[in-house]
Amino acid sequence: MAIETTTGNAPPNATYWALADVYCYTYTWQVNSLNINVSTQTSAASHTSGHQAQGYTSYWGDTNQYQHLFSQPMTYQDVSGVIDEVPYPGTQLLPNGFPSDHHDSYRDSGTTDAPPIPDFATQVPTMETGYTQAGYGEVVGECTGLGTCPLGTMYRFAHEYNTGDSANFATQNNIGNASQDGQWALWGTDVMGTRGSISPDWVANTAYSVETFMYPTVNNSNKYDWVVSTAGTSASTSGAEPNWNSCTTTCADGTGTLVWTRQPASCNQLRAGFAPAAGTMFAAGSSMYPVTNNTANNIYYTSAGGTSGSSVPDWNTFCPAFGACPTQDGTVQWYNKGANDCRSDVILVDLLSAH
Repeated sequence: MAIETTTGNAPPNATYWALADVYCYTYTWQVNSLNINVSTQTSAASHTSGHQAQGYTSYWGDTNQYQHLFSQPMTYQDVSGVIDEVPYPGTQLLPNGFPSDHHDSYRDSGTTDAPPIPDFATQVPTMETGYTQAGYGEVVGECTGLGTCPLGTMYRFAHEYNTGDSANFATQNNIGNASQDGQWALWGTDVMGTRGSISPDWVANTAYSVETFMYPTVNNSNKYDWVVSTAGTSASTSGAEPNWNSCTTTCADGTGTLVWTRQPASCNQLRAGFAPAAGTMFAAGSSMYPVTNNTANNIYYTSAGGTSGSSVPDWNTFCPAFGACPTQDGTVQWYNKGANDCRSDVILVDLLSAH
């Protein structure tokens, strides 16, 4: 018999496959049971694993947070020639879904799945315009409809204060947990760059190369990051360290060529970033964080603005080095500012008094 494979969400070839209750999805087996659980969504926006809320008898997944019973995850139907799922029993927590990505945490100790499900909404990067929407960049509670809280109701507990630019996944995506009694929520964040930098302190008599970041711990009242703009060797003794408070733009260091340039914030990032997009007008002063083809997690900045080109560049080859990109993206001159080196932290909130 010939072997026929499918790609992505393509329907099976009718020569070898027939519509049935099984199909080429991702399955998980519940240990010590006979329960086989299929991935909850068949589209490219599949939300499984950390995007699901796991209850006692049910779990909730997909973009709209459909309810699924562990005992009967779903059935299938043929819609316009494409096999898709019909969640069981079909209820969804939020009729319009989330305005951004999300990661759930549900640790309720009861068996009724009645309390609201804590959810950590996130966006990578966190764009300024999203904050006009309820639930964007917030810790929320979604009502299951199984208790006294009506289905479709969202409790808004707290802002997450995150740029979404961090190279650390847990920080970048606000990965968090709620306590089993539903009172406490804890999540990762870069706290909008207010906790300082993870870059190392200044060291005497050290050769520094261009694009090296440094975070002075003395005479740096505003907690600025500094980056090497001209390579060289630092002063020979610690007592000869520059007074960083007296340098408004650059600081000469040592007796050679070493020059430090001050960064515009307390760590190497701007307070919000946009995702790159083709044919998009960027205002002067925009910062951008590509989430694909950007192995080094670099942030890009434009001082003059402009309109990006007809296709998004591969940042690994288009502009991998610190400084001005060698060619323009449409009419935009981007500058590679290196990776976000903001210090990560966690925020703990009492959900019973926060909303």
